[in-house]
Amino acid sequence: MALRDQPYIPLFVQDFLTDEKLMECSASATGVYVRILCLMHKSETYGKILLKQKYKQDSKQDSKQDSKLLRNFACQLDKYMPYDIDTIEAALQELIEENVCYIEDDFLCQKRMIRDNYISEQRSKAGKKGGGNPNFVKTKTQTNTEYENEYENENENENEEGGSGGRIEKIDLPEIIIKEFQSAYLNCRGVDYILASPGKERSAAGKLIQIMKNKSPSLNTQQMIE
Repeated sequence: MALRDQPYIPLFVQDFLTDEKLMECSASATGVYVRILCLMHKSETYGKILLKQKYKQDSKQDSKQDSKLLRNFACQLDKYMPYDIDTIEAALQELIEENVCYIEDDFLCQKRMIRDNYISEQRSKAGKKGGGNPNFVKTKTQTNTEYENEYENENENENEEGGSGGRIEKIDLPEIIIKEFQSAYLNCRGVDYILASPGKERSAAGKLIQIMKNKSPSLNTQQMIE
């Protein structure tokens, strides 16, 4: 879920209470700031408030441009806050001076919220692709395949050694272990065991086989099944 769709703000209380920049601001500026956070949380661009065209006042490039811009933002925010325009403007001035917020083009911005939203979006994209760290997923898949291939190769070798010269029978030992577990689960619980993730269960079966082999290296496939 996108951060802006959540009914709450992910506020880190300790960070908020110990923010040295915010501690330099007055009580009224802090009150305005909390309201700004709420508006930024519901903003179309998370962590930013766009100055609407109707609140822009014509101004030339001069030393008073920044103050006029803050006044424009104050006029826009006035309808969303229980403060007068002068109080909001003074609060914005404090928040900007202490680097709690900043203005970029026509946006009033809060750095932490923008960063949190970026992280949230990246995690969401990674989740849709099937995992957070593609290298981890790749490694895990390779490991699972190695487990399965190892025991398939062992089974084929054993069958070749003890076979009668006919077609080699390929024994899927992880699959046999899973079926034995399902059978035991049914006998114990009285209900069928539904595989939640066949790949993970095969990996777990492969690891169990590895443990058995490490504990008793002389065990062959038939002995493991028994």
